[in-house]
Amino acid sequence: MPDHYLSDEMISEFWPEAKTAEDRDELRKQFHALMAQLRRVWFRRLPRHHELFAQITAEKAKELPIRVAELEDALAGLPNHWHQYQWKADKKPVFGEKYIRSVYGDNGNGAGRQAIAVVPHQKEYFGTVADFIAAANPDTVTMLLARLRDLETQTPEIPALDWEEPSSKNNQCWVARTIIGEYWVAFEDGWDAGLEDGPKSWEWEPEYDRRSYEGPHAAMKACQQHYSSVLNSALRPAR
Repeated sequence: MPDHYLSDEMISEFWPEAKTAEDRDELRKQFHALMAQLRRVWFRRLPRHHELFAQITAEKAKELPIRVAELEDALAGLPNHWHQYQWKADKKPVFGEKYIRSVYGDNGNGAGRQAIAVVPHQKEYFGTVADFIAAANPDTVTMLLARLRDLETQTPEIPALDWEEPSSKNNQCWVARTIIGEYWVAFEDGWDAGLEDGPKSWEWEPEYDRRSYEGPHAAMKACQQHYSSVLNSALRPAR
């Protein structure tokens, strides 16, 4: 794949924040490293265009709220009948495995399947691009965005720690955080926090006090069970 030069005009279009010559030189270095990495992929004969990858890297640099807002605007501009389609991906066996070759849409009105995406045929390449297209149909994206907005409005309840009873429910599930866009749950042990910030007279003697083990163990177990069910509920497709 040949080298491509990022002109000042292209940089000003895709990276308007790069005002100085030093910033533009740094962008060119990063872009050159990206193109060098792409040359090493195994489907080398797949055609690429440097302006397309410049646009992709610029889009990936945007913050998540901006990307979500742009996606909502794009969905709002789609024709209503697009939301009626059921998207399907055709798979063909190749060397004992199945690879996506094309995606079809069917609105159920008797017009049959309409091809919307076909993976380019290359000898060394069996793409999964159509997999993503099939998963990103308007209905699925709309449901995910609706769930995203619903999660943004929810505030997790954080009860106060109970210093007198280490195994109480308040200590068992005392903190959780849901990060929109990249879902993870932070499990923290109420007992450990109590030892760090609680009364100084609290003693840690496992051989003499069974609560020193049962407290953090029960807290961790209950917290994992509780927020695992919350996470599964959040990721369950809407019906």
